[in-house]
Parts: sequence; structure tokens; C-alpha cells
Amino acid sequence: MLMLEIRAFCTPSHYPSWHLKLKAHSVSLCVSCSCLGEKMEVDSNNEFEIVLCEAAQSDGTILCKLSPEISAVDMEIRWFKETDCVCFYKNKRLIEGVGYEGARLPREELEKGNVSLQLKELDAGDYLCQITSEDITEITVRKAVPHEDQTGLAQTNRQSYEKVVGQCSSLQQIDREWTDKERIKMANSALLAGKICLD
Repeated sequence: MLMLEIRAFCTPSHYPSWHLKLKAHSVSLCVSCSCLGEKMEVDSNNEFEIVLCEAAQSDGTILCKLSPEISAVDMEIRWFKETDCVCFYKNKRLIEGVGYEGARLPREELEKGNVSLQLKELDAGDYLCQITSEDITEITVRKAVPHEDQTGLAQTNRQSYEKVVGQCSSLQQIDREWTDKERIKMANSALLAGKICLD
């Protein structure tokens, strides 16, 4: 039997959070989003930060690590593409988001602080990595792709165009403020992924 529980609680920082829990027999998955006053924000007191390794990026991967290098094995790791849950990792279990089958984390390197997102294809857009230890630490990464008129290629040569676009694609850390509405959608998306996994 699948049970859904939604409840509010207070963290040590004294701000309310919505805590959503899925239970199925002995399996338990939790998704939470934090609220600070009237606005959902992240207030991190963790003694690490998430660093984007821009120089070592490869196709289909957003390479991120914790600095200083500490183990992420026992942390909660969530990756989102805009407001869609790509995957989340908790209690040493990885759940793929709806439509993101094949999403992976480097499980064998989590102990070294490697929290990179691995996908079959990395589409353009904003990606949010959210890591929970004692508090929540975040990084937003934008994948930008140049417009067709910047490539200098004819529309008819589609294969060459796609090859150049892939080579010119860039990843950069951005300072994006995610709205309350967006964060609620993220929590719902992660909850749906967990529910489907347990069905």
C-alpha cells in the first residue's frame, strides 16, 4: 500500500518547510522544499559549496563537485531541469525523473564529492543542483546554445550544423532566483518521480 504524507515542520533555522513522504512497505522517499518568511529561499550553513568544473565538461554531463572535497554518499542530491526533476538521490537510492530515464550520478565517485549529472543528451536550459546535508546548498548551471544565424551554416547542412552547435554549447554558473511557484513545481515533480518508482 502506498501512503502519501504531507506535513509542515520547523528546521533549526526556524523556518517552515513542506515535507512530502512516500512510503511503500519498507521503502521511504522524502521530498522537501524550504520556506523563509513569505518567500522560498535557501539559507545554507553547510561547510562546502558546489563547484562547476567548466574546463572538464563533456557531452551529456554537467561536471560538479563539492569543495572542499568531502563525501556526498550520505547526502540528498537533487537535479532539476527548469522545474522538472531529472533525478534525486537519497538513502543511497537513485530515482530518475519522469522523461529522464537514464539519468545518472557517478555513484562510485560520490565519496570524492563528485555530484555530476550524466544524461544521454544535455538540452539547453537552466539546471539546478540541490544538495541537502544539514542545510541546502545549490548551484544553477545554464547550458546555452548559439542561434542558427551565428553558426554560419546553411539550413540544408543539418548534420554539420548540429555538430558545430554541440561543440559551441557552453555551460556556466548563473545567479538565478527561483520563485516560490517554481520551487513548488520542483517538489511536485520529484514527488511524482518517487511515486512512479514505487508503483
